[in-house]
Amino acid sequence: MELGAGRSRKEDRVDPAAGVLLRKRRGDEVRAGEVLAELHASDRARLDAGEARLRAAVVLSDEPAGAQPLVFERLL
Repeated sequence: MELGAGRSRKEDRVDPAAGVLLRKRRGDEVRAGEVLAELHASDRARLDAGEARLRAAVVLSDEPAGAQPLVFERLL
């Protein structure tokens, strides 16, 4: 949503060029300088907001990430 790929109201415009391309997955080894993700947005303000959200969500560690289930919960 920060990048323009979603809506908070049904009247909001969706930018089909906006989005995130993840280059690494949880648990992947990452070396200095490697790209973790590509952000696409139509303007600098949206790109900056998306980058801030991504930086807040990513944690880098020397320890390997523990395994997580593919399905957290099943809704019926």
